[in-house]
Amino acid sequence: MSPMTACPSCSAPLQPRPGAAGDRWYCPRCRREAPPPESAPEADSGVPGWVAWGAALVVALAVGWAGGLVAGHRQTRDQARAEVAEARGAADAVDQRRAALAAELGQARGELAAAGAERDRAAERLRAEARGRQDQIEAARLGAAEAGAERDRA
Repeated sequence: MSPMTACPSCSAPLQPRPGAAGDRWYCPRCRREAPPPESAPEADSGVPGWVAWGAALVVALAVGWAGGLVAGHRQTRDQARAEVAEARGAADAVDQRRAALAAELGQARGELAAAGAERDRAAERLRAEARGRQDQIEAARLGAAEAGAERDRA
């Protein structure tokens, strides 16, 4: 563990990184330049870096390969082909269902259009009938007005 110091401006704790002796040092909190803290000694594991990385890589590859065998992640070609065939069969079934639904949708749209046309014809018949009744009412009013005028004259 490296020695801790404090920023003279804001008292934030400062911890030097290995090999920081003589570098410019800025406080991470207040961003002001601070005197460089005493440098921490260089960490040395005694093993060159490339050896450690190589060993880690070998261990990772060995664990991954062994894990694949143990967990059964490796498949034979026949298993992979069977899964592909099964997936294609499922895709074909989905395509057939989609085509059937599209046909049903087309039929429903046709029925809806026919019902809409019938509704429009019925609405026009009702409007024509209402106009005829309005004409009858208007004629009856005129007749009543003429009869009242004749009676007033007599």
